[in-house]
Amino acid sequence: MTRRIVHLLALLALLSGCAFADRTLWPTLAGEGDRASPGSATATLMQAEDANRPNRAAPPTREEELAAIVEQSARRADEAMAARGALEDATRAHRDAADALARAGTGDPNRPALLARADATLAKRAEAVGRLAALAALAASDAAAAGALAAGARAEAAQPGASTEDRQRLAAIARDASAAAAESDRLVAELGSLVARESRQIAELRGALPASQTAALMPFAAPAERRPLVVIRFERPDQPYEQELRYAVGEALRRRPEARFDVVAAAPPGGLGEAAKRNVEGVVRRLAAMGVPAARLTLSATTRADAKGDEVFVYVR
Repeated sequence: MTRRIVHLLALLALLSGCAFADRTLWPTLAGEGDRASPGSATATLMQAEDANRPNRAAPPTREEELAAIVEQSARRADEAMAARGALEDATRAHRDAADALARAGTGDPNRPALLARADATLAKRAEAVGRLAALAALAASDAAAAGALAAGARAEAAQPGASTEDRQRLAAIARDASAAAAESDRLVAELGSLVARESRQIAELRGALPASQTAALMPFAAPAERRPLVVIRFERPDQPYEQELRYAVGEALRRRPEARFDVVAAAPPGGLGEAAKRNVEGVVRRLAAMGVPAARLTLSATTRADAKGDEVFVYVR
């Protein structure tokens, strides 16, 4: 589980924004031209400021680190609750728009406006799902920080020179930090499951809208016509694939930060059952945790005569 969290944390820079995931990494740009020339007035002023600047504050104690982690965990839970509320509001708005569209006849002069409204409210719903995916990744980073604190406290307590009092203090810190990590892990799993379910529903709803109103969606091409980024063959229920998926998706986003992904469940004819559904949901949860917004995911399913079992194809577009 620790490795999974670290993987999520490593891709966190791809999340946090846009409809929920394009406002993230703000690099620090410091070119040679930004440096003051030796002996210049600016350099003299900087030297004077450095001389008067107090020493850096001491690093936080483990108790302070734990307090910050607990506070962050509580804040994250509040943010998740607010994001769920926003998703419920967006879902209701889209349902009302879809109902109005369904009641309108083909000759209704208001139909184009109703179509646009249905598409816009669905986009808002996808944005709300994206916010939840971003929070899942942030919660994963919280879990990683809490786990690191717990490990550090245990390692310090194991030092030969540690007193009995220090060992007791560090053991309490390790216990509370582990509890915070478990709570963040629970939030990651909960939000990941919600994101996967909502992403699938949004993909199905988008497929129900007229093509003229879903210009952002591209028709899915059969696997034979496109080269997949990743092919995951589920030879057993606990098939490992996260490392390869993380690397491939990371490279794709590095080359094209705005890339979208088609996630396609494939199985032999008659084989698209519950297992295939669980498999594709698992892939979507991992993609969301890696920072891929739900708005950039399109889910579909297909049968293939040459499939030897359940498979999931991930395509870039």
